[in-house]
Amino acid sequence: MSHDPDEGEMNFFSFFHSSPDLLFVFNKDGEIIEANRTAESKLGYEEGGLLGNSIYSLHPPECRAEAEVYLQEILDRKRSYCPLPLITSSGRLLDVETSLSQGLWNGEPAIFSLSKDLTE
Repeated sequence: MSHDPDEGEMNFFSFFHSSPDLLFVFNKDGEIIEANRTAESKLGYEEGGLLGNSIYSLHPPECRAEAEVYLQEILDRKRSYCPLPLITSSGRLLDVETSLSQGLWNGEPAIFSLSKDLTE
């Protein structure tokens, strides 16, 4: 069964933005290049407001050193899990369980992140 590429893209877009989990795509430098609506909403950002921010901006400042170690371990394929909480735009901590993997996004190396909100 073949699908129109535009239809496939719309299906993916719908799936990505309707997930109850916080989904992020980072470039190899740790810059957010995509985030779903759930991430924007739960973290208190306007649509597109997370794009261009650093992966480190998602964590409390006191966790930055740990986050840097974890990112390097992820890039070295020694880690696929991050135990750090996320921080909302208002400074509230969000307890999450985050799994990460690597792949390609628009033909470039990327890190895919899925954070399950544990506060509910």
